[in-house]
Amino acid sequence: MKHLEIKSAHFNWLVENFREWLDILGYAEATVKGFPVQVRELLHYLEQKNILHITAVKSRHVSDFIRYLQNRTNRMHGGALSANSINAYITVLNLFARYLNQTGKHILDIALRGLENDVDERTILTREEIKSLYEATFLHHR
Repeated sequence: MKHLEIKSAHFNWLVENFREWLDILGYAEATVKGFPVQVRELLHYLEQKNILHITAVKSRHVSDFIRYLQNRTNRMHGGALSANSINAYITVLNLFARYLNQTGKHILDIALRGLENDVDERTILTREEIKSLYEATFLHHR
């Protein structure tokens, strides 16, 4: 979240360097702007847990953050975050770990897996339902 304050100069430096890394690798402008915002939320969360340097971060801290997201309310729409929203964070955090590992800033050994979306948005009608729907819309006066 853009408005979340990060007090650690080290964490602020990491966010900015992550942004530059994404830009250098040719990621889309929306990615270069958006992904560091999600990393900022992780780092803010870590500061609340008195973790103030990347070398103190362990994979369990990142897993705890994912559990926190599963319980956090959606600040824009109310309710909980969707599995898709949490999966977007997971994608970003895996990429952030890759950035840390490849640039030698810290070895963060995580391989977060996406959550399964428990809502099947497809509705497949049976032949009988299709027939009933057709009959309900058929005008008898024709």
